[in-house]
Amino acid sequence: MRTQVEYFKKAADNMICYPSKEEHLARSLFLLSGGGNDFSAFDPSTASPQAYVVKMVTTYIEHIQALYDMGARMVGILDVPPIGCTPGQRVGMPNGECNEQANSLAQAFNGLLRAKLAEAAEATMKELKYSIAANYNILNNMMDNSLVAGLRHVKTACCGSGKLNAEVMCSHPGTTACPAAEHDDYMFWDMLHPTHATIERGVVALFYGNGPKYGEPVNFGTLVAGKNVSPAIKMVVD
Repeated sequence: MRTQVEYFKKAADNMICYPSKEEHLARSLFLLSGGGNDFSAFDPSTASPQAYVVKMVTTYIEHIQALYDMGARMVGILDVPPIGCTPGQRVGMPNGECNEQANSLAQAFNGLLRAKLAEAAEATMKELKYSIAANYNILNNMMDNSLVAGLRHVKTACCGSGKLNAEVMCSHPGTTACPAAEHDDYMFWDMLHPTHATIERGVVALFYGNGPKYGEPVNFGTLVAGKNVSPAIKMVVD
């Protein structure tokens, strides 16, 4: 994410906007998503889980502060999903259940991010308007109520091979994908990534779901409501 913020600064430095670059950036929605890949790289031999989470959150806030200093005033953040419930994590568990140790790291990060961002906004980003979408809760709800969400398969990947179609990454030799007509029945495309159907349902929830179950301090819809948002959405992803 640091590299992408640097790339954006280079682009912003060369922007020519009417009536002003400052107004354009202030009216833009900056969408950030990060953290999942960082947990994949976690090595417990080099740091405790608590210290790792603190470092991640501290770095995340630094990136948001950097964007704020460039002129960002409206930020939408996706928190870390239940990373222990991907097919790739389930395949290593005795009965295909979620890896709750991995999920606990995601929950610790999400909770600390909310607390520290609120503190930082009050201290050094007083004009910041933001929403932290409860990606974790939204995907958990889909798994717990899969038929209501229109999903028939929440444990098995559409594309891959082996147990749960998650022992070999999709596109590697010997892997196959589910029939095209069934793509929308699956929560996960491969051992890690959600399908378009999952993402479409999640977007509706993060924009229009009510209460902290879906977003804090407000949902994405409330964040942008009544604002003349620029058509271009700035994205920073991991």
